[in-house]
Amino acid sequence: MILRFYHLHTLRHFYATYLLQEGTSKQVAASLLGHADTAFLERTYCHPQDVAKQQAANLMQDLLNSQNPCYVVFMKNRNRKPKKAG
Repeated sequence: MILRFYHLHTLRHFYATYLLQEGTSKQVAASLLGHADTAFLERTYCHPQDVAKQQAANLMQDLLNSQNPCYVVFMKNRNRKPKKAG
């Protein structure tokens, strides 16, 4: 059995990571953590956002999939001229 020791500072890291993961702005998170600006926050805590970036890239890939009904309709209508109003 491996014992892990957690400290109050571990909770601080968890809180910072959680704030950013849940969409809290960097400015608000930095303020709540007592940082004067977002520079330290970005260097220390923003790596979990790489997961969110990958998820966003996957969504775009899914959107551009030729099997996606939205993509099929878009491609079908992309060269249509807009109808004139009136």
